[in-house]
Amino acid sequence: MHLEKNSKVQLLFIRHAERHIITRLEKHREVSLTKKGEHDSFLFGKKIKEYNKKAVIFHSPVKRCIQTAEHIFKGINDKNSTLRGVQSVLGGDHYSKNPKEISSYFNKYGNRKFLRRWFNSGLPDGFIMPHKDVARMEMNLILEQLDTYEGLIINITHDWNILVLLEYYFGLPFEEAGMPNYLDGIAVYKENDDLSFIYKKYRCRINKNSLAG
Repeated sequence: MHLEKNSKVQLLFIRHAERHIITRLEKHREVSLTKKGEHDSFLFGKKIKEYNKKAVIFHSPVKRCIQTAEHIFKGINDKNSTLRGVQSVLGGDHYSKNPKEISSYFNKYGNRKFLRRWFNSGLPDGFIMPHKDVARMEMNLILEQLDTYEGLIINITHDWNILVLLEYYFGLPFEEAGMPNYLDGIAVYKENDDLSFIYKKYRCRINKNSLAG
């Protein structure tokens, strides 16, 4: 994700830094960052310090997101910035009814086919929260944060959490948009009653009054 000193961006909704390989999905919460991921997070924080005087950082309860947030915060190294801590909407297993069963389906289909089945309502009823509900929870969080905090708001999350927003609100399938890289995701800024969203080369502008709920 490229940031500029005079950018209008007020909020980042980004994937964690580079992690070790996940060999068993049901154990994914325990997977940590690589040394490169730690270093990249620190450098990202240093870049943020150049970009904005103040940052407010939230993260998923999953280990790699916690580590990413901590290293970004170290890189920012600014007394006016704050590491606010866990925000459960940003990830974990809160939207899964049965994490072990999801692991079985994930292993059967693979990441992309699993996601497409989820987004197309092709998984068993009650198996996982509908992606539209996850997207609405995340958008409500974004709206609340924009109304509450000053400076640059940074949310450290996961690729799935980014993709549900793109699919539901922007009509942008991951097959077209591409998967988010490490420390990449959605940038947001307000213009009057509109919110502008940026993901890679894609841009979307939506009236914020149509987003709540």
